[in-house]
Amino acid sequence: MDEFKLCVPAKVYEALVSTQGAYYEGLSGTGRRKIADDVLSQAKADQQAALLQRYASLQDRNVLEIGTGLGTNLITWMRSYRADMVGIEPDAFGFDSSFKLARELAMANGIDPERIVNGTGESLPFENDAFDIVFSANVLEHTQEPEKVLREAMRV
Repeated sequence: MDEFKLCVPAKVYEALVSTQGAYYEGLSGTGRRKIADDVLSQAKADQQAALLQRYASLQDRNVLEIGTGLGTNLITWMRSYRADMVGIEPDAFGFDSSFKLARELAMANGIDPERIVNGTGESLPFENDAFDIVFSANVLEHTQEPEKVLREAMRV
């Protein structure tokens, strides 16, 4: 693993605090900055990578993350673990801030923002067998058709 420190521009952080942070603060009672810090946690991205790497190396693997959120996993895994990644996140009401902020965060960390693709798990815009690994966490509960998301994940 290479040494990498996630760069989070103040503009991205404050936008996250005022959107997702404010929304989830009302639901959970957890402070909005704590929520933003959790979403942007590089340590959590490293923990999830460690879990995946029990089964398969991320290095030089084609990886899709369904529900990439702010792209913390995508950025960290590309920079620290040398994964070849694409993330999918909807640019739709309720998720539009995630999509735009993920692209800004990617650019701030030297990652092509086009690696964050507008879309949903129910209809992945990729060829069959395009990826070695498909990863998703905390996403199915936000989808319209969870079974279709799983079928699409297996297809790609």
